[in-house]
Amino acid sequence: AITGPAHSASGLTGNPVGFVEGKDGPAGLPSYAIPPYDGIGANEYIVDVTHKVPGPDEKLVPAVDFISTMDTDRRAELNMWYHTLNCGFRVKASGETDFPCISGQRVGLGRVYVKVDGKLTYDKWCDGIQNGRSYISDGLSHLLDFSAFPIGKPKNAVAVGEDGGTLRLEKPGKILLKVKSASRFRGGRMISSSITGNLTERLTQWEESIRNKLGNDEPLKARLGPWFSMGPFQSTSFDKAFEHPFPPEREIDAPIAPKPSRKNLKGNQIEKEKGSSKNQSEGLSWLKQPSWKDGEIQSFPGQNCATYVSRVIKAETKGTMLLSLGSNDAIKVWVNRKLVWSKLIQRATAPGQDMVLIDLDKGDNRLLMKIVNGSGGHGFYFKRQHKVRPDYIMEILRTNPKLRTKEQIDSLTHYYVGLDPELLGVEAVVNGYPVDGQFILSDGKTRDLEFVVDVKQSSWVAVRIFPSAHTNPIWVEVAGKPVRASRRSAEWCLRGVDQCWSQKSRFYAKEEKQDAERAYEHARRVYRKILSECKTP
Repeated sequence: AITGPAHSASGLTGNPVGFVEGKDGPAGLPSYAIPPYDGIGANEYIVDVTHKVPGPDEKLVPAVDFISTMDTDRRAELNMWYHTLNCGFRVKASGETDFPCISGQRVGLGRVYVKVDGKLTYDKWCDGIQNGRSYISDGLSHLLDFSAFPIGKPKNAVAVGEDGGTLRLEKPGKILLKVKSASRFRGGRMISSSITGNLTERLTQWEESIRNKLGNDEPLKARLGPWFSMGPFQSTSFDKAFEHPFPPEREIDAPIAPKPSRKNLKGNQIEKEKGSSKNQSEGLSWLKQPSWKDGEIQSFPGQNCATYVSRVIKAETKGTMLLSLGSNDAIKVWVNRKLVWSKLIQRATAPGQDMVLIDLDKGDNRLLMKIVNGSGGHGFYFKRQHKVRPDYIMEILRTNPKLRTKEQIDSLTHYYVGLDPELLGVEAVVNGYPVDGQFILSDGKTRDLEFVVDVKQSSWVAVRIFPSAHTNPIWVEVAGKPVRASRRSAEWCLRGVDQCWSQKSRFYAKEEKQDAERAYEHARRVYRKILSECKTP
């Protein structure tokens, strides 16, 4: 049998109850905030991972084979997994959907892809999960054939999940990671702000395309009309709500004005995917939103649904305008019937999540946005940026490319990445921290990627496309020593045991409580021992 916890991050996303001293990793991953451990998730993973239990032949085996991921907060899932990996626990990641309990969107929202030799059988599939010969994904991104070997020694390559998935080095040194990557995910950005990756050709093409516009970056004179909304339009799933063209999308040329002769639905119209569009459109109209102000988050009700918002932008001349957008969850944007932005993603609304440059004609231009929600509330953020490009970017663009500093090149690259919806970040991760990265296009084509990693101590290495996909780790043993990657991770786990007990202890039956106390105390002893063995902060 193989075992692992379900709904891993439920209970790990509330207000922190404390912090391990020091800074978090890039974008809060890894995070050293102690979570509340107060949800329905199997938070006892932090305890169970330290235990061994009798296996089929009565020999002791790890009590936890894998951690379930992809169906709760992915940053929180990965964070707990990373900290336990840093303590040397060789737990694998598997995908979970829990349809239709936690999510009613669709089967396969969280997945695990397992490499199996020969004919597929259930036993082989289970063995692949137990060995970590697999990767987790939302189905939109893929990380195949992950392997690692010392630089210059490809014959010593170790594939993930095969023969223990361990690469052995006599001393610290550089290794090469190889993976085949493909994706149609939109919105994947590198976690690390210091990684610029392989963008030279695409960045050069973009710079050449705007070179004739560098002399004048004055803001376009334009008047933004009032907002109108229509919806929410109910669907059977998040994906279908994103894909299905509801009436505002089909009738994209329709005028934006309330029609007195038709019933105003005040944002609660429901349409199913099937049936007559004529009957479904009967009684629809746009609702004017005079209280909406740009630069503020606007919220709507509804789950597995789409809400449309629209306005007219009247430009005095032909030109471009930069928009700062945010959405909960996914978003599509049209300008004058042309789809200019599309991002299938699940997130909370925040300013500046997408920076979208739109082309406007002289006169009236119609902006239409579709905001799609899975669960919880949803909404959007909109603000016009009065300069198409910030002053610091204009200064870099006017500098001869041969004379630019590394800091200027990095700043220009990160600015460009935020404008290109087709770019997707693939990162190499060592002990939870990104150390190298490349960009690919989200076009579904398979690409061979390589990353050079400097291993200074026994570590684990992996590749990810956050938040869409993640490989299982390859373990790198240096001079035969176990992985003890971080004192802070060990302290995070130790304090997590105490916090978990403070929340769970009252739920144990009287006859079980003493056994539970022993189990928790065992976990404390294990983490204290690991903490004493860690030399790296």
